[in-house]
Amino acid sequence: MVTDGPDTFIDRHRTHNPESLLEGTGKNECSVVCHQRYAFDRKKDLGSFYIIRNFRADKFTPAGEKTSLHITTGEVKKVPAADLNAPTPEKFAKDIAPGLVKSGDLGSAPPVPKSSTPQSEEKK
Repeated sequence: MVTDGPDTFIDRHRTHNPESLLEGTGKNECSVVCHQRYAFDRKKDLGSFYIIRNFRADKFTPAGEKTSLHITTGEVKKVPAADLNAPTPEKFAKDIAPGLVKSGDLGSAPPVPKSSTPQSEEKK
């Protein structure tokens, strides 16, 4: 059993769902990324990380059963982020995700979203 204390904390990343996350979606895999910033006593920055969940569709046949169940498996990776603050979705997709894919940490790069800033604002 793991416990936290005055100078430690538990950093557990889990996903639970009673049904397969990917069944019926037409996808065999997907990735979800979260930027997480750590601080000691909410004052001293300890660093930032990308928590990457790479999900895969699979099947499992319970012992004694003939019919397999659709399940979603995967892995969670924690990768240091260069910046303390989270990037915009555009910056992440364009500048960061391709490197995470190349390193093997991220299953696939997200499409670069169209800028949410109106054109008139971009020219300023």
